[in-house]
Amino acid sequence: MIKRLQLTLLSLFVCVCAIASETSFENADGVEIWYNFDVDTKTASVTYMGSNMDSYDDEYTGDLVIPSAIAYKGDVYKVTTIEEYAFYKCSQLSSVTLGKYMVDLDYNSFSACLGLTDIYVVSDNENYTSVDGVLYNKDRSEERRVGKESVMRCRSR
Repeated sequence: MIKRLQLTLLSLFVCVCAIASETSFENADGVEIWYNFDVDTKTASVTYMGSNMDSYDDEYTGDLVIPSAIAYKGDVYKVTTIEEYAFYKCSQLSSVTLGKYMVDLDYNSFSACLGLTDIYVVSDNENYTSVDGVLYNKDRSEERRVGKESVMRCRSR
């Protein structure tokens, strides 16, 4: 019984350690972006800074480029997700550029980003494209919405 309990606790510990807590890195423009890392899949997701989505209003301003990948603890992680509320209330954020490996934009990723007018997509993005200012999945079979208060238009870069 004790052995089984120890194995269960060890399993839980290993599962919890597979996802690193939030860590920040500067992008090529020197802007600090916060991430969560999945060490099993070698992927990173953009998250909000602090303990909750309201921790830092207007954390990001201007034009933000989300890199395709980042180095973390000796490994390269593909940036694949923007988590829900990652940019909540960043009213001074005007544009965002998505990197090559972006797969998932959670519904409220850009909630209350009232100044956000453009989302750009790098041309070699494997999952998204934009046509006439509308963000689509790569084969253009589905329009991609990222939040009701967020994007006015999107363009490929």
